[in-house]
Amino acid sequence: MRLTSIRSAPEEWKEKAAYIDTLLLPIYGFQLQNKEPELSELEAVDRISAQIERELTGRLLLLPPIAYVGKNPSTLHKYIQEVISTFIEAQFHHFFLIYPEGRIMEEELQLESLPFQVTLLPVTLKPSLAEDPATLTPIAESLRNKIVQRWMNGN
Repeated sequence: MRLTSIRSAPEEWKEKAAYIDTLLLPIYGFQLQNKEPELSELEAVDRISAQIERELTGRLLLLPPIAYVGKNPSTLHKYIQEVISTFIEAQFHHFFLIYPEGRIMEEELQLESLPFQVTLLPVTLKPSLAEDPATLTPIAESLRNKIVQRWMNGN
């Protein structure tokens, strides 16, 4: 289920809320030079996240993505920590971040002190991936399997 669909389907949310224990937060960067946007990260991360959400409907809530345009990674890391901290008392047990490889530095996030597990799901993106959506399916399946494995391990 997508966070954005809760408003349009509040009854569905009430039925499923007790079973949804996992959050998926997509993060991507983009550039806008000479009014020409570079959106390959957005397209790839969005497609992968949407596929994971469809396949894990009923247990996973897909959050709206974070778009990052800055040049200072510590600003992004602080913001991610702030977002994660808002969900600490919301009765979710798993929190996954999906992002292009190299966009987040794990050691900078200071995730050890959180009362639930935050799992980073970096995605290696190549320019050709956004051009052919079918090439993203194996990536989405691999990440979905990592989420399921985390559930099965109970942590």
